[in-house]
Amino acid sequence: MISRNIYEFVGGVFIVLLPFQDVFLQSSPLGYLGANLSFIMTPFMLLIYLFNSIKERKLGQYEFSLVLFWLLFFSCLNYLLIIIYDNQVTGITEGMKLFVICFFSLFPIVYFSHQKIVNINYFIIGSLCFVILGVIISDYLSLEFVGILHKQEYWTLRPRGFSTESSLLGATAGIIITLYFSTVTSRSKHFFTIIIFFAVFISGSKGAIFSIFLSYGLLELRRMKLNINTLFVIILSALFFVLIVTQAISALMVDIEKYTSFSTRTSLGIASINAAINNPFGLGFWGYYSQGKIYILQALEFTKSNTREIETIVRTGVNYSFKTGLADALVIGGIPIVFYFLYKIKNMFTLCDNYYLKLSILFSTISLSTYVSFVGLYVITLPFIFALQKIKFGDNQ
Repeated sequence: MISRNIYEFVGGVFIVLLPFQDVFLQSSPLGYLGANLSFIMTPFMLLIYLFNSIKERKLGQYEFSLVLFWLLFFSCLNYLLIIIYDNQVTGITEGMKLFVICFFSLFPIVYFSHQKIVNINYFIIGSLCFVILGVIISDYLSLEFVGILHKQEYWTLRPRGFSTESSLLGATAGIIITLYFSTVTSRSKHFFTIIIFFAVFISGSKGAIFSIFLSYGLLELRRMKLNINTLFVIILSALFFVLIVTQAISALMVDIEKYTSFSTRTSLGIASINAAINNPFGLGFWGYYSQGKIYILQALEFTKSNTREIETIVRTGVNYSFKTGLADALVIGGIPIVFYFLYKIKNMFTLCDNYYLKLSILFSTISLSTYVSFVGLYVITLPFIFALQKIKFGDNQ
Protein backbone atom coordinates (compact mmCIF):
# COMPACT_ATOMS: atom_id res chain seq x y z
CA MET A 1 0.00 0.00 0.00
CA ILE A 2 0.98 3.64 -0.54
CA SER A 3 2.03 5.03 2.84
CA ARG A 4 -0.39 7.14 4.86
CA ASN A 5 1.98 10.13 4.66
CA ILE A 6 1.99 10.14 0.85
CA TYR A 7 -1.78 9.60 0.76
CA GLU A 8 -2.30 12.56 3.10
CA PHE A 9 0.24 14.81 1.35
CA VAL A 10 -1.39 14.39 -2.07
CA GLY A 11 -4.85 14.98 -0.65
CA GLY A 12 -3.62 17.93 1.39
CA VAL A 13 -2.00 19.67 -1.58
CA PHE A 14 -5.26 19.17 -3.49
CA ILE A 15 -7.16 21.05 -0.75
CA VAL A 16 -4.57 23.83 -0.42
CA LEU A 17 -4.63 24.56 -4.18
CA LEU A 18 -8.43 24.76 -4.42
CA PRO A 19 -8.62 28.61 -4.55
CA PHE A 20 -6.59 28.70 -7.81
CA GLN A 21 -9.42 28.36 -10.34
CA ASP A 22 -8.35 30.30 -13.43
CA VAL A 23 -4.78 29.19 -14.14
CA PHE A 24 -2.88 28.87 -17.42
CA LEU A 25 -3.49 25.11 -17.81
CA GLN A 26 -6.95 25.80 -19.25
CA SER A 27 -5.26 27.16 -22.38
CA SER A 28 -3.79 23.69 -22.95
CA PRO A 29 -5.71 20.71 -24.43
CA LEU A 30 -7.06 20.13 -20.89
CA GLY A 31 -9.43 23.05 -21.38
CA TYR A 32 -11.72 23.81 -18.43
CA LEU A 33 -10.51 20.64 -16.72
CA GLY A 34 -7.22 22.40 -16.08
CA ALA A 35 -8.65 25.72 -14.92
CA ASN A 36 -8.34 24.66 -11.29
CA LEU A 37 -4.76 24.10 -10.17
CA SER A 38 -5.93 21.28 -7.90
CA PHE A 39 -6.40 19.20 -11.05
CA ILE A 40 -2.66 18.45 -11.16
CA MET A 41 -3.14 16.30 -8.07
CA THR A 42 -6.16 14.29 -9.26
CA PRO A 43 -4.22 11.89 -11.55
CA PHE A 44 -1.95 11.06 -8.61
CA MET A 45 -4.99 10.61 -6.38
CA LEU A 46 -6.50 8.20 -8.91
CA LEU A 47 -3.28 6.17 -9.19
CA ILE A 48 -2.89 5.97 -5.40
CA TYR A 49 -6.52 4.95 -4.96
CA LEU A 50 -6.30 2.22 -7.63
CA PHE A 51 -2.96 0.94 -6.29
CA ASN A 52 -4.29 0.68 -2.73
CA SER A 53 -7.53 -0.92 -3.94
CA ILE A 54 -5.61 -3.59 -5.87
CA LYS A 55 -3.35 -4.28 -2.90
CA GLU A 56 -6.35 -4.58 -0.59
CA ARG A 57 -8.32 -6.50 -3.23
CA LYS A 58 -11.20 -4.23 -2.46
CA LEU A 59 -12.38 -1.44 -4.74
CA GLY A 60 -14.62 0.32 -2.20
CA GLN A 61 -17.23 2.96 -2.96
CA TYR A 62 -19.13 0.54 -5.19
CA GLU A 63 -22.05 2.97 -5.28
CA PHE A 64 -19.92 5.48 -7.16
CA SER A 65 -18.90 2.77 -9.64
CA LEU A 66 -22.52 1.71 -10.16
CA VAL A 67 -23.70 5.29 -10.70
CA LEU A 68 -20.86 5.91 -13.14
CA PHE A 69 -21.60 2.66 -15.01
CA TRP A 70 -25.30 3.53 -15.24
CA LEU A 71 -24.58 7.01 -16.61
CA LEU A 72 -22.18 5.61 -19.20
CA PHE A 73 -24.55 2.82 -20.20
CA PHE A 74 -27.56 5.09 -20.55
CA SER A 75 -25.49 7.76 -22.33
CA CYS A 76 -24.35 5.23 -24.93
CA LEU A 77 -27.87 3.85 -25.35
CA ASN A 78 -29.37 7.32 -25.73
CA TYR A 79 -26.69 8.36 -28.23
CA LEU A 80 -27.29 5.20 -30.23
CA LEU A 81 -30.98 6.11 -30.48
CA ILE A 82 -30.03 9.61 -31.63
CA ILE A 83 -27.89 8.12 -34.41
CA ILE A 84 -30.63 5.69 -35.47
CA TYR A 85 -33.69 7.95 -35.36
CA ASP A 86 -32.24 11.44 -35.89
CA ASN A 87 -29.30 10.40 -38.07
CA GLN A 88 -26.96 12.63 -36.05
CA VAL A 89 -23.34 11.79 -35.35
CA THR A 90 -22.20 14.90 -33.51
CA GLY A 91 -20.74 15.77 -30.13
CA ILE A 92 -18.73 12.56 -29.63
CA THR A 93 -15.60 14.42 -28.52
CA GLU A 94 -17.58 16.89 -26.41
CA GLY A 95 -19.47 14.05 -24.69
CA MET A 96 -16.27 12.18 -23.83
CA LYS A 97 -14.72 15.37 -22.50
CA LEU A 98 -17.80 16.00 -20.35
CA PHE A 99 -17.58 12.48 -18.92
CA VAL A 100 -13.90 12.96 -18.03
CA ILE A 101 -14.57 16.34 -16.41
CA CYS A 102 -17.49 14.96 -14.39
CA PHE A 103 -15.40 11.99 -13.27
CA PHE A 104 -12.49 14.10 -12.08
CA SER A 105 -14.85 16.63 -10.46
CA LEU A 106 -16.49 13.94 -8.31
CA PHE A 107 -13.59 11.54 -7.79
CA PRO A 108 -12.00 13.50 -4.90
CA ILE A 109 -15.02 12.49 -2.78
CA VAL A 110 -14.12 8.84 -3.39
CA TYR A 111 -10.44 9.43 -2.65
CA PHE A 112 -11.04 11.12 0.69
CA SER A 113 -13.56 8.48 1.76
CA HIS A 114 -10.88 5.76 1.49
CA GLN A 115 -8.56 6.81 4.31
CA LYS A 116 -8.44 9.33 7.14
CA ILE A 117 -6.58 12.60 6.53
CA VAL A 118 -5.24 13.35 10.01
CA ASN A 119 -4.09 16.92 9.32
CA ILE A 120 -7.02 18.01 7.16
CA ASN A 121 -7.61 20.97 9.51
CA TYR A 122 -4.19 22.43 8.66
CA PHE A 123 -4.76 22.01 4.94
CA ILE A 124 -8.01 23.98 5.11
CA ILE A 125 -6.10 26.77 6.88
CA GLY A 126 -3.61 26.82 3.99
CA SER A 127 -6.48 27.00 1.50
CA LEU A 128 -8.08 29.87 3.45
CA CYS A 129 -4.79 31.78 3.38
CA PHE A 130 -4.72 31.56 -0.42
CA VAL A 131 -8.33 32.81 -0.64
CA ILE A 132 -7.35 35.90 1.34
CA LEU A 133 -4.06 36.31 -0.55
CA GLY A 134 -5.90 36.07 -3.87
CA VAL A 135 -8.21 38.97 -3.03
CA ILE A 136 -5.27 41.09 -1.83
CA ILE A 137 -3.06 40.39 -4.88
CA SER A 138 -5.62 40.29 -7.69
CA ASP A 139 -8.14 42.87 -6.52
CA TYR A 140 -6.57 45.33 -4.09
CA LEU A 141 -3.07 45.37 -5.62
CA SER A 142 -4.46 44.73 -9.15
CA LEU A 143 -1.70 42.19 -9.90
CA GLU A 144 -3.69 39.71 -11.96
CA PHE A 145 -0.74 37.86 -13.58
CA VAL A 146 -2.73 37.25 -16.77
CA GLY A 147 -1.45 34.14 -18.53
CA ILE A 148 -0.37 32.50 -15.26
CA LEU A 149 -2.96 32.90 -12.49
CA HIS A 150 -5.71 34.22 -14.76
CA LYS A 151 -6.66 33.45 -18.33
CA GLN A 152 -7.70 36.99 -19.17
CA GLU A 153 -8.17 40.43 -17.64
CA TYR A 154 -11.22 41.10 -15.51
CA TRP A 155 -13.82 43.58 -16.71
CA THR A 156 -15.91 44.26 -13.57
CA LEU A 157 -15.21 45.99 -10.28
CA ARG A 158 -16.30 43.01 -8.18
CA PRO A 159 -13.44 41.03 -6.59
CA ARG A 160 -12.53 37.60 -7.89
CA GLY A 161 -9.30 36.66 -6.10
CA PHE A 162 -7.72 33.66 -7.82
CA SER A 163 -11.15 32.59 -9.17
CA THR A 164 -12.60 33.22 -12.62
CA GLU A 165 -15.28 35.60 -11.38
CA SER A 166 -16.94 36.92 -8.23
CA SER A 167 -19.58 34.17 -8.18
CA LEU A 168 -16.93 31.47 -7.83
CA LEU A 169 -15.01 33.55 -5.29
CA GLY A 170 -18.19 33.83 -3.20
CA ALA A 171 -18.75 30.08 -3.30
CA THR A 172 -15.09 29.34 -2.54
CA ALA A 173 -14.83 31.81 0.33
CA GLY A 174 -18.14 30.71 1.86
CA ILE A 175 -17.25 27.02 1.80
CA ILE A 176 -13.66 27.29 2.99
CA ILE A 177 -14.45 29.73 5.82
CA THR A 178 -17.38 27.68 7.13
CA LEU A 179 -15.23 24.55 7.04
CA TYR A 180 -12.43 26.33 8.86
CA PHE A 181 -14.83 27.36 11.63
CA SER A 182 -16.05 23.77 11.80
CA THR A 183 -12.55 22.82 12.98
CA VAL A 184 -12.31 25.53 15.66
CA THR A 185 -13.27 24.59 19.20
CA SER A 186 -14.25 28.15 20.22
CA ARG A 187 -17.94 28.76 20.88
CA SER A 188 -18.04 32.32 19.47
CA LYS A 189 -20.85 31.34 17.14
CA HIS A 190 -22.29 34.81 16.48
CA PHE A 191 -18.86 36.32 15.80
CA PHE A 192 -18.01 33.50 13.37
CA THR A 193 -21.36 33.90 11.60
CA ILE A 194 -20.79 37.65 11.11
CA ILE A 195 -17.37 36.94 9.58
CA ILE A 196 -18.89 34.38 7.18
CA PHE A 197 -21.59 36.81 6.06
CA PHE A 198 -19.04 39.60 5.62
CA ALA A 199 -16.65 37.41 3.59
CA VAL A 200 -19.42 36.30 1.23
CA PHE A 201 -20.87 39.82 1.01
CA ILE A 202 -17.62 41.46 -0.14
CA SER A 203 -17.42 38.99 -3.03
CA GLY A 204 -20.30 40.92 -4.60
CA SER A 205 -21.95 37.68 -5.78
CA LYS A 206 -25.74 37.84 -5.49
CA GLY A 207 -25.94 34.05 -5.73
CA ALA A 208 -23.47 33.53 -2.89
CA ILE A 209 -25.18 36.11 -0.67
CA PHE A 210 -28.60 34.55 -1.29
CA SER A 211 -27.24 31.03 -0.67
CA ILE A 212 -25.52 31.82 2.62
CA PHE A 213 -28.53 33.67 4.04
CA LEU A 214 -30.90 30.88 2.99
CA SER A 215 -28.52 28.26 4.42
CA TYR A 216 -28.31 30.06 7.74
CA GLY A 217 -32.09 30.52 7.89
CA LEU A 218 -32.79 26.85 7.16
CA LEU A 219 -30.19 25.71 9.67
CA GLU A 220 -31.70 27.89 12.39
CA LEU A 221 -35.14 26.45 11.56
CA ARG A 222 -33.61 23.02 11.93
CA ARG A 223 -32.26 23.97 15.34
CA MET A 224 -35.84 24.80 16.29
CA LYS A 225 -36.38 21.00 16.34
CA LEU A 226 -37.97 20.70 12.93
CA ASN A 227 -38.10 17.14 11.62
CA ILE A 228 -35.36 16.38 9.05
CA ASN A 229 -37.95 15.26 6.52
CA THR A 230 -39.79 18.55 6.98
CA LEU A 231 -36.52 20.43 6.49
CA PHE A 232 -35.84 18.43 3.34
CA VAL A 233 -39.27 19.41 1.97
CA ILE A 234 -38.60 23.05 2.85
CA ILE A 235 -35.31 22.99 0.93
CA LEU A 236 -36.91 21.47 -2.16
CA SER A 237 -39.84 23.87 -1.91
CA ALA A 238 -37.48 26.83 -1.58
CA LEU A 239 -35.54 25.76 -4.68
CA PHE A 240 -38.77 25.27 -6.63
CA PHE A 241 -39.97 28.67 -5.43
CA VAL A 242 -36.74 30.28 -6.64
CA LEU A 243 -37.07 28.72 -10.09
CA ILE A 244 -40.66 29.95 -10.48
CA VAL A 245 -40.18 33.43 -9.05
CA THR A 246 -36.97 34.16 -10.96
CA GLN A 247 -38.77 33.64 -14.25
CA ALA A 248 -41.55 36.02 -13.20
CA ILE A 249 -39.16 38.84 -12.25
CA SER A 250 -36.46 38.26 -14.87
CA ALA A 251 -37.78 40.99 -17.19
CA LEU A 252 -37.58 43.51 -14.35
CA MET A 253 -34.13 42.32 -13.33
CA VAL A 254 -32.76 42.91 -16.83
CA ASP A 255 -33.61 46.59 -16.52
CA ILE A 256 -31.66 46.96 -13.29
CA GLU A 257 -28.88 44.43 -13.94
CA LYS A 258 -25.72 45.40 -15.76
CA TYR A 259 -24.84 41.76 -16.43
CA THR A 260 -26.77 38.91 -18.05
CA SER A 261 -25.93 36.18 -15.53
CA PHE A 262 -29.35 36.27 -13.83
CA SER A 263 -31.40 35.92 -17.02
CA THR A 264 -28.95 33.32 -18.37
CA ARG A 265 -29.33 31.04 -15.35
CA THR A 266 -33.10 31.52 -15.33
CA SER A 267 -33.47 30.53 -18.99
CA LEU A 268 -31.09 27.59 -18.71
CA GLY A 269 -32.86 26.43 -15.54
CA ILE A 270 -36.16 26.38 -17.43
CA ALA A 271 -34.49 24.50 -20.29
CA SER A 272 -33.14 21.85 -17.88
CA ILE A 273 -36.58 21.33 -16.30
CA ASN A 274 -38.14 20.98 -19.75
CA ALA A 275 -35.45 18.45 -20.69
CA ALA A 276 -36.08 16.44 -17.51
CA ILE A 277 -39.84 16.41 -18.08
CA ASN A 278 -39.41 15.06 -21.60
CA ASN A 279 -36.45 12.80 -20.69
CA PRO A 280 -36.86 11.66 -17.05
CA PHE A 281 -33.70 9.54 -17.21
CA GLY A 282 -31.62 12.34 -18.71
CA LEU A 283 -29.91 12.94 -22.02
CA GLY A 284 -26.57 11.38 -21.09
CA PHE A 285 -23.13 12.81 -21.73
CA TRP A 286 -23.53 12.94 -25.50
CA GLY A 287 -27.15 14.09 -25.62
CA TYR A 288 -26.17 16.90 -23.27
CA TYR A 289 -24.82 18.79 -26.26
CA SER A 290 -26.76 17.62 -29.31
CA GLN A 291 -30.20 17.49 -27.67
CA GLY A 292 -29.57 19.98 -24.88
CA LYS A 293 -29.30 22.87 -27.34
CA ILE A 294 -32.81 22.09 -28.57
CA TYR A 295 -34.29 22.65 -25.12
CA ILE A 296 -32.26 25.83 -24.66
CA LEU A 297 -33.64 27.24 -27.90
CA GLN A 298 -37.17 26.27 -26.85
CA ALA A 299 -36.68 28.15 -23.57
CA LEU A 300 -35.65 31.25 -25.48
CA GLU A 301 -38.98 31.26 -27.32
CA PHE A 302 -40.93 32.29 -24.22
CA THR A 303 -38.20 33.90 -22.11
CA LYS A 304 -38.43 37.65 -22.43
CA SER A 305 -35.22 38.50 -20.61
CA ASN A 306 -31.82 39.48 -21.99
CA THR A 307 -30.64 36.42 -23.93
CA ARG A 308 -27.50 37.67 -25.68
CA GLU A 309 -25.21 35.45 -23.60
CA ILE A 310 -27.30 32.31 -24.23
CA GLU A 311 -27.49 32.96 -27.97
CA THR A 312 -23.70 33.31 -28.04
CA ILE A 313 -23.24 30.07 -26.07
CA VAL A 314 -25.54 28.10 -28.41
CA ARG A 315 -24.03 29.59 -31.56
CA THR A 316 -20.35 29.23 -30.65
CA GLY A 317 -20.43 26.41 -28.08
CA VAL A 318 -17.99 28.39 -25.89
CA ASN A 319 -18.69 27.97 -22.15
CA TYR A 320 -21.61 25.71 -23.01
CA SER A 321 -23.35 24.41 -19.88
CA PHE A 322 -26.61 24.74 -17.95
CA LYS A 323 -24.76 26.88 -15.38
CA THR A 324 -25.84 25.10 -12.16
CA GLY A 325 -25.05 21.69 -10.72
CA LEU A 326 -28.74 20.86 -10.35
CA ALA A 327 -29.52 21.76 -13.96
CA ASP A 328 -26.48 19.84 -15.28
CA ALA A 329 -27.44 16.76 -13.24
CA LEU A 330 -31.04 16.93 -14.49
CA VAL A 331 -29.93 17.09 -18.11
CA ILE A 332 -27.19 14.43 -17.85
CA GLY A 333 -28.67 11.89 -15.44
CA GLY A 334 -32.30 12.88 -15.14
CA ILE A 335 -34.55 12.79 -12.10
CA PRO A 336 -33.17 9.51 -10.59
CA ILE A 337 -29.61 10.87 -10.38
CA VAL A 338 -30.77 14.13 -8.81
CA PHE A 339 -32.76 12.29 -6.15
CA TYR A 340 -29.83 9.93 -5.52
CA PHE A 341 -27.45 12.81 -4.81
CA LEU A 342 -30.05 14.64 -2.71
CA TYR A 343 -30.56 11.46 -0.69
CA LYS A 344 -26.80 11.11 -0.06
CA ILE A 345 -26.52 14.77 0.90
CA LYS A 346 -29.47 14.45 3.27
CA ASN A 347 -27.80 11.48 4.99
CA MET A 348 -24.52 13.37 5.39
CA PHE A 349 -26.36 16.36 6.83
CA THR A 350 -28.23 14.16 9.29
CA LEU A 351 -25.14 12.27 10.50
CA CYS A 352 -23.03 15.38 11.10
CA ASP A 353 -23.42 17.19 14.41
CA ASN A 354 -21.06 20.12 13.77
CA TYR A 355 -22.97 23.39 13.24
CA TYR A 356 -20.60 24.95 10.71
CA LEU A 357 -20.14 21.71 8.79
CA LYS A 358 -23.93 21.53 8.42
CA LEU A 359 -23.93 25.18 7.31
CA SER A 360 -21.24 24.41 4.72
CA ILE A 361 -23.18 21.41 3.36
CA LEU A 362 -26.34 23.51 3.03
CA PHE A 363 -24.45 26.40 1.43
CA SER A 364 -22.78 24.10 -1.10
CA THR A 365 -26.06 22.35 -1.93
CA ILE A 366 -28.03 25.57 -2.40
CA SER A 367 -25.18 27.10 -4.42
CA LEU A 368 -25.17 24.04 -6.70
CA SER A 369 -28.91 24.42 -7.13
CA THR A 370 -28.98 28.12 -7.91
CA TYR A 371 -25.82 29.56 -9.41
CA VAL A 372 -22.70 27.33 -9.65
CA SER A 373 -21.85 24.02 -11.29
CA PHE A 374 -19.91 21.08 -9.84
CA VAL A 375 -18.04 20.60 -13.14
CA GLY A 376 -14.43 21.63 -12.64
CA LEU A 377 -15.22 23.45 -9.38
CA TYR A 378 -13.61 21.00 -6.96
CA VAL A 379 -14.17 23.24 -3.91
CA ILE A 380 -17.92 22.66 -4.12
CA THR A 381 -17.38 19.03 -3.05
CA LEU A 382 -15.22 19.95 -0.05
CA PRO A 383 -18.08 20.01 2.53
CA PHE A 384 -19.03 16.47 1.52
CA ILE A 385 -15.39 15.39 1.81
CA PHE A 386 -15.24 16.81 5.35
CA ALA A 387 -18.55 15.14 6.20
CA LEU A 388 -17.34 11.74 4.96
CA GLN A 389 -14.08 12.10 6.89
CA LYS A 390 -15.99 12.87 10.08
CA ILE A 391 -18.64 10.16 9.58
CA LYS A 392 -16.24 7.35 8.60
CA PHE A 393 -13.18 8.14 10.65
CA GLY A 394 -14.36 10.37 13.49
CA ASP A 395 -13.43 13.90 14.50
CA ASN A 396 -10.15 15.22 13.07
CA GLN A 397 -9.52 17.49 16.00
